[in-house]
Formats: sequence, structure tokens, C-alpha cells
Amino acid sequence: MSRNVQDNLTEAIDRALKTFKPPENLTVSEWADKKRILSSEETSKPGAWSTANVPYMKFIMDCFNDEYIREINILKCTQIGGTEGLLNTIGYIIDQDPGRIVYVLPDDELCKDFSELRLQKMLKSCPSIEEKFYANDSKDSLLKFKGGFIVFGSARVPGKLASWSA
Repeated sequence: MSRNVQDNLTEAIDRALKTFKPPENLTVSEWADKKRILSSEETSKPGAWSTANVPYMKFIMDCFNDEYIREINILKCTQIGGTEGLLNTIGYIIDQDPGRIVYVLPDDELCKDFSELRLQKMLKSCPSIEEKFYANDSKDSLLKFKGGFIVFGSARVPGKLASWSA
């Protein structure tokens, strides 16, 4: 077998093994600590996410990984990291357990702003999920990624939400 053919075969096998390799067994907070990057567009303190900076969010984020928990309600004040915890959960889903996500906000304008100004910036700043995000096939209200999508819905238009939640 020639060296070139052998190199091509080795490369093909390596790619196949990476494709079928299962994701790491991480909780949402572990995923965030390991893979979430905050860009200068998202924060005044760019760099790696650290749950240690918001220790009260660890339990909330990790509830998502508990198979016995079906609903998570968060009663909180503003500006304590709740949205970042939800962004970490979305990043975890995209990277570790792809599927469909329905994200509901009070109105269409907030849906568009959140998608554009918060979520898409996170998707582009984290290498492990950026490669799975199909930016060219997405629009503000429907972001596609490998194995799933996130659709934004307005709480003011419940009829539209029914078609996505089925």
C-alpha cells in the first residue's frame, strides 16, 4: 500500500472515530466551566466561564441533568446570572445532547433581540458549539444546529407555540 493511500485511510478512520465518539459525561455546570467562552461582545470580563463566580447557579444549571426533575422554576432578582445559566444549558444541549428547544419570551421583539444579541454571540464564541451551529441556514427566530434547532416564540402568540411543542 502506498504511503499516500495509507495516510488517507488513517485520516478517514480518525474522522469516523471522532464522529461516533459519544460526548463526555458532563453536567451543565461542568460543560460551562470546560467549554463556555465569554466574548468581549458579551461581557466586560471576557474569557472562560467560571461557575465559581456564581456558585448559586450551579445547582440550578445541574437540575437540567437530573432525570427525575421535569420542571425548573427560577424566582430571582435581575442581573444575577440567570440568563447566562440558561445560555449554558442551551450550549450544553447543542454540544452534548442535541434536540429541539422552544424558548419563550414575552414578545417578538425580545425574541429577535435575545437571539441576535445574546444567543448567537454565545454560539460564535464557543468553539465546541460554533462548529455545530448552521448560521447560514438559520434566521433570528429559528437557529439550526447539528441534531436540532432552537425556535423562539412570543408568549403573546400562544397558537404559534402549540405547533412547536408537539
